[in-house]
This record gives sequence, C-alpha cells and structure tokens, in this order.
Amino acid sequence: MAHGFALVTPSYDLDYERCLLLVESVHRFVARSVQHFIIVSRDDLKLFHRCADERTHVLVQEEIVAHRFWRIPYARRWRFHFTMPPVRGWIWQQIVKMSIANSIGADAYMIVDSDCFFVRPFDPNSLIVHGNVPLFRKEDDWYKTHSDSQKWAEVSRRLLRLPPSTEPYGIGYIIPWCFWRRDVLLKLQAHLTNGRETTAWIRDVSRCITISEYTLYGIYVDKVLGISNSGHYAFQQHLCHEYWDTVPLNRSDLISFRHQMEPGHELVMISAKSSTPVQEIRSVFGF
Repeated sequence: MAHGFALVTPSYDLDYERCLLLVESVHRFVARSVQHFIIVSRDDLKLFHRCADERTHVLVQEEIVAHRFWRIPYARRWRFHFTMPPVRGWIWQQIVKMSIANSIGADAYMIVDSDCFFVRPFDPNSLIVHGNVPLFRKEDDWYKTHSDSQKWAEVSRRLLRLPPSTEPYGIGYIIPWCFWRRDVLLKLQAHLTNGRETTAWIRDVSRCITISEYTLYGIYVDKVLGISNSGHYAFQQHLCHEYWDTVPLNRSDLISFRHQMEPGHELVMISAKSSTPVQEIRSVFGF
C-alpha cells in the first residue's frame, strides 16, 4: 500500500486532556511514517489547534461532511440542516467518520477513540498481510442477545438494501479502534447512495434513530463485497486493554489494571465516562 495508514481520532472539548495524552503517546510509540488526524467541531478548533505539529493535523468536522449543518446556541449536541431532521451528536460523529475518505488521502485508516493511548511501539502497517488490511470481526453468541447489536445489524441491512435476517446476527465489529480501507469506504458511500446525488447517504444516515458505523461497514464487507474480495482479512486480536465502567479508577485501581495488561495490548482505553483523572493515568503509565 503506497501511503499506508493514517490515524484518525474524532474528539471534542471535554476530552481534550485525554486526547493530549493520546497525541503524546502517538509521538512516543507509533511509527513516524504514520500521520495523525484529529477531527473536531469548529467550536473546538482553537482549543485543539495546540495539538497541531508536523505529524498531528487538526481538521474541522463541518468541512469534512459534504452537507452543511448548523448548530444553534445552547444546543451543542444537535446539528441542523434545512432538508433533514435534527441530528444528535452520536449520529453526527458517525457521519463524520464515514466522510473521512473525502478528506484524508491515506490508503487505510486506524480510527482510535480519544480516550485511548498507546503504551508499546506500534506500526499499523505491520498488520497488512499480502496487501490486505485487518477488519475486526468477532463471532460470539453474546451479540445475538444484545439488543443494541441486533438493532445496529437490522438498520445496517436496511441501509444496504439486504433482506432482513431470519435469525439473530452473531458477529460484532465494534472496538475502541478499528481499521478501514479508503477504497472500501468510498464504495460503501456509493452503495448507500444507489445512483442518487453523491451525498444522499448522509441524509439516509442522519434519519436513523440509532446506527453503528462500524457495524454498517462490517456488514457491507461481509455481506455485499465478501471479505475475501474486499482487501480485508478477519482479525480478532484485541490490541487494546479496556476499562468500560463508569466508576473512576483510583491510583491503586490503575496500578492493578496496568498489571493485567497482556503482551498483545498495544493500547489502553480507560473510558472517559469513568472520569478517572488524567493526571493519575499519566503517572501510573509513565507519561
């Protein structure tokens, strides 16, 4: 792959300190050939512009998404467009991710949440196998009983014009990091558009009450392209040591959590929703 991977991180003002830790960890541990793109709202650009340097680029969400959306004062969680219903922040973030192929010209992307950080030397290009990019997909009966997973699979099949599934869907694609190919993302946009104007897919996604962009991409690869024809290969390794709870970790908890890391963990994710102090995380993990 000529240009390899780019790291992509959507973020916002409340995650600024966590994103700074991620940026620092990229400089310390990620191969220098890999550029890092942080995508934020125009309202947060001045704050995040401090992160920008020779390999860290700060992009504006509103300039990446082809349709122009507006915010109104005191409604930061919502986006507005005169031809669409109001779009809540969760859906907007997914539209932003699905738009990166139009603005970031790498061959493939590693999308990393802003409450992650790298802890070991890492080069995503090392995961390319015969030109194929890893796609996290895990078969597990748990997904068949998880209501959100089933809703996301149902919505994805509808958007992709696939027949409804006759049984619960048992494959998951969601992880705090993911790998996408730029060419596949562009094909997905075109498939969703289905001969209409090129931005029609944005309108369709914006009208969804719930959706997972990772599930949509994964089912497109599995059920439309076929993984063997997609330039992806199935990848189940957990690269990230994760803490999802909403209870803050104190220093003792963090030390215990660090000791639970496994050899294949290249990143750590401590959920921003836990409100674990960033300075404690830095201290325990040597930043």
